[in-house]
Order: sequence, then structure tokens, then C-alpha cells
Amino acid sequence: MAAQPNKATPRNDLGAALRNLGRIGEAAGHFQAAIALEPDNAMAHLNLAGVLAQRAQFDEAEREFRTGTALVPDHVLARLAFADFLASRERPAEAEEQYRAALRLDPDHADGCFQFAQALAKWGRTTEAEGLARRALQSARAAGQDALAREISRWLRQQRRPP
Repeated sequence: MAAQPNKATPRNDLGAALRNLGRIGEAAGHFQAAIALEPDNAMAHLNLAGVLAQRAQFDEAEREFRTGTALVPDHVLARLAFADFLASRERPAEAEEQYRAALRLDPDHADGCFQFAQALAKWGRTTEAEGLARRALQSARAAGQDALAREISRWLRQQRRPP
């Protein structure tokens, strides 16, 4: 970082490493520094959103998610992360909008289809959820994502069990 003190990417990368080590507070500081250096750095905004959500700073996290996804509207993983955040905040209509935006970008994104399916099931939309999970399973198998395919298969079996 000393060789590039005014560059946002090393700050963002260090923040990500610290986050992965569980040092959330320090990570947030590096993401904020990256944003101060480069306000249009979408990844820094999205990374900051994630750590703010972990710290239960939900309003600030949402603001960062909105900024990050506005900067990279075609980033599937950013849309999915924002959708999961909104779903966790019990805001199904807004979450669904983000899930659908992500899947318009990549209709065969197995993980995205599965995440959306799980959210739909939580919202009581089981028929829709199972159809989307089957699509996720097909996509996972086609992409050679065997572990994900097994997870989806288990989930589908559990959905069919009587309560």
C-alpha cells in the first residue's frame, strides 16, 4: 500500500482481506478510505455495504448497496447481494426486484436462481420457488457445479416433506 498511497484498489483489497479474517471494523475503515480516494469505486461501496450490514448498520448498508449497484447496474453478484440484504430486512417486493434484475442479466445463474427460490419459499410462494429451484438445479448441473446441485436437490426434497 505504501507504493500506491492514493490508489483505492489496494485499500479495497486490504479491507477485503481484513473482512475475511473477521476484522470487520478495520475492514470498514479501509473500504471508507478507498471510497474517499475514488468515490466511484463500486466494489468498495459494495464491500462496505456488506460489513455495515454485518455490524447491523442497516440504513448505511442500504445506502452503500444502492450506490454500488447504481455504479455497476449489470453486476449480477452485486444485485444478488443487495437482494439478499433486502430479503433479510423483510422487504420482499424490493428484494424480488433485485433478484429479477440479476436473473435478467444471467438467467442461468444457478446460485442466483437458488437464492431467489429460497426467498420465494420463505415468502410462501412455494410453487414458484420449486420451479425456480429446478431451474437452478439444471443450471448447476450444466455448469458442473456438483456441490451446489447436491445442495439444491436436498432443499427440493425437504420442500416436499409434509410438516
